[in-house]
Amino acid sequence: MTIEQLEHIACVARTGSISRAAAELHMSQPALSRSVRRLEEELGCDLLRRTANSSALTEAGRIAADYADDLLRTYRRMRDELSSLEKRRRTLRVGTCAPAPLWRVTQLVVETLPGTIVASESLDAQHLERTLMEGTLDAAIMLRPLALPGFISQPIMTESLSVLLPRTHPLATKRALRFRDIDGEAFLVYANIGFWRDVVERELPHATFLWQDDRSMFEMLLPTSDALAFSTDASGPYTAHESDGLDNRVTVPLVDAGARATFYLVYRTNEHGRGPEFIERMLPRLSH
Repeated sequence: MTIEQLEHIACVARTGSISRAAAELHMSQPALSRSVRRLEEELGCDLLRRTANSSALTEAGRIAADYADDLLRTYRRMRDELSSLEKRRRTLRVGTCAPAPLWRVTQLVVETLPGTIVASESLDAQHLERTLMEGTLDAAIMLRPLALPGFISQPIMTESLSVLLPRTHPLATKRALRFRDIDGEAFLVYANIGFWRDVVERELPHATFLWQDDRSMFEMLLPTSDALAFSTDASGPYTAHESDGLDNRVTVPLVDAGARATFYLVYRTNEHGRGPEFIERMLPRLSH
């Protein structure tokens, strides 16, 4: 007995005839009839009452069709659960406090484990810790280690904030700046910068921020704006300051402690002290 045979007898019962079932199944009537006959031989009873011009389910056929429906539902549930399991096994769920370290982790996942899906979401520190402990995340990118048994905190990168200044700005000749030097200025800022948003709003209470939710609009406005902007030394800068059209700006680093961040990849370990397979396979490259 095969899944196809179960589908065939269930379809005959649902449509009420061999001809309509064959059309729905996209097969010929003789082929469908042969399939039903093989099922009859295996079960040892007639499932169809055949006449010269029609066929109908026997009582045994109706019973077989009911069981076929139940078996097919169970089969589909099993297939769906196995498919979901395989998808989960190929998916690394990561929460992050900033975009740049997520770019690094995603790049390493793609290079180390082709076919793996990185499902990410941006969360604050409190939600990162909670979802990690609840098990709804495989790993979290955080600003500090999680000092709890059963978790490993692996430092993965540091990131430093700089200011993008128009070349005509009075501070453009400086080799380094502090937050106090630029407080009160106007800034054009891409909104999706994670925890850095809290940093600049806290450190620059008198600044004016022109937040841009749309990355393309931000990149279009940046070359022509007189407002200051931010960039970092991470690959894939927030401001795209390495792209064409920004020769009229200079990058000046901020030397305050709050302008530098170290990120940790935090993940749960099993009883053998090992993390998820994705992370274990990335670790040799992640630590460089």
